[in-house]
Amino acid sequence: MIRAEARAALWRTRELIAAMGVAALGLWFVVLGGFLLLPIGVLAVALAVGWGVIALRRLRFAQTGLAPGVVEVLEGQVSYYGPAFGGAVSLSEVE
Repeated sequence: MIRAEARAALWRTRELIAAMGVAALGLWFVVLGGFLLLPIGVLAVALAVGWGVIALRRLRFAQTGLAPGVVEVLEGQVSYYGPAFGGAVSLSEVE
């Protein structure tokens, strides 16, 4: 029923979609209002925003793991050489 590419895209962004669902639920609680639901809704929205930011960061750096390559560690620098992409980072910049 769903194309394979669309299903793969939805699966890759599942964490972000879940965070948006929690934010929507929290906003619904805020709209309902009251002494109990308003703070719960605000807390849910705040947690969902934090979760969404983390999910976006993970999504930006997600890899399929299908690209072969070579990792080289040389004088405080880690380099990756692959057929599709590559890069290098200094170990002093890694936290």
